[in-house]
Amino acid sequence: KPAAATDDAAIKAVAGERSPRSAYISGFVTNGLNPKATLFFLSLFTVVINPHTPLLVQGGYGVYLAAATAAWFCLVARLFSQARVRAGFARMGHWFDRAMGGVLVALGIKLALTEVR
Repeated sequence: KPAAATDDAAIKAVAGERSPRSAYISGFVTNGLNPKATLFFLSLFTVVINPHTPLLVQGGYGVYLAAATAAWFCLVARLFSQARVRAGFARMGHWFDRAMGGVLVALGIKLALTEVR
């Protein structure tokens, strides 16, 4: 290999950059094999979907959720691959965290005050 190509590879390795394939594999292993996500969707299905729903329809729900989740992660990855978005989130991310915390607290309060039927 030419010396310049070797130097470029060394710079990328030092900078912590990944190849697209490496990033894809890492993301797939991290999210695809996450038992928390699987258990969440399983519990959601058992509560929301009628047990008498045809198996084909249930499978369609699963395919739809998998596609929607994949699209969401692709969108997030695409957005955060832009330096401007990363910089903005680094600057204002604490407000996002606080807002989402407030939403979760509100949902918890609503759940606590909801009458069990």
